[in-house]
Amino acid sequence: MAGLAKRLHASGIIPFTTTERILIEFGRGFGRAQPLFSFIDVGTGKESADHKIREMLRIMVRVGQCKHVFFGPCHDNGYLTVLEPYKLDDKVAPKFTLIETTPAEEGFKQLKFHRIMFKSVFMSKKLLDRVRRPTRASTPLPLSTTTTTIPPAAIPSPDPSHIGSASNSAPLQSTTAIPIRNTNPPSSGSQTPMSTVPTLTRVSTAPKPIDVFSKKKTTLPKYYLMHADDQRIDEPLPKVDPTVEKRFNMRMAGLGKNLCNDYHLHGECKHPGCTYVHGNKLSASEIILSKQKSRGIPCNVGSDCDDVNCTFGHHCRWLKDCTHGYCRFEGYHDINLKPRTKHFEDGSTKIVDKI
Repeated sequence: MAGLAKRLHASGIIPFTTTERILIEFGRGFGRAQPLFSFIDVGTGKESADHKIREMLRIMVRVGQCKHVFFGPCHDNGYLTVLEPYKLDDKVAPKFTLIETTPAEEGFKQLKFHRIMFKSVFMSKKLLDRVRRPTRASTPLPLSTTTTTIPPAAIPSPDPSHIGSASNSAPLQSTTAIPIRNTNPPSSGSQTPMSTVPTLTRVSTAPKPIDVFSKKKTTLPKYYLMHADDQRIDEPLPKVDPTVEKRFNMRMAGLGKNLCNDYHLHGECKHPGCTYVHGNKLSASEIILSKQKSRGIPCNVGSDCDDVNCTFGHHCRWLKDCTHGYCRFEGYHDINLKPRTKHFEDGSTKIVDKI
């Protein structure tokens, strides 16, 4: 349900925060409106909803008491293979009415089932996939249009004694004439001619030092990974020396409270009353261990999270090998960890086969 709430929020239909429960309250109200109405939360993952819908359809079309089936799959070609066998069944086919929200895909039209639209009930446009965060647009600085006026009489002549002599001076390059336009209006009404200033450039014979180190630190763009079914997956963390991990755990036990993730993982804590540990910066290995510890806490949004800075977990670390009797990541064990796309902070997406 959190994923659907996120989609509705992206389209501006409902607000979405961890404290707002608008969609949940709507579902409860829908279920109470009529005894036979059901609003079912199947958890995270499109395949969970697909499996339930297919099975419900398979059973209900064969039940004698079921007189008609109103089904709304016309936006998803994945259901064509489900409906194809019913098209040839004379007993079942008349029971179907396909509900169109967005215009039906061509394959559904070819099924020849009766189709209907309820424009006052269902939206006719697709929901957005995810919230796109606005990016900062770089504004180019305006070019300066200021020009310097130098009267022709004020142009200094080069000193011949400094040009011809000085055997220990640097050699001279060719003279370049730089045009200078007078931008002040002439007092007599006549135009002031454009003047040129001869410039002399000295070429140093001393060897120039070469800096082989980049002065500008390269910052890699932030991103998160999703698999083929558009669920977020956590990128594997590098392994840490067991000795370092043991020392880190002993240190945490001695502190008696947790580290501040904002301070140590994001570089800044904006909460004046923060009670978590700040102090000295962590080493590279300790940062990995801190990320691993943070991933033990489930993200509120689950696998629909699109925050590149989120350090919480989006599925169980052990997946099907989990041996915990009560795991915080219930429903997040059967996850495909093969990445399909990288989603960057600026909203761009890149298809990947492997990390």
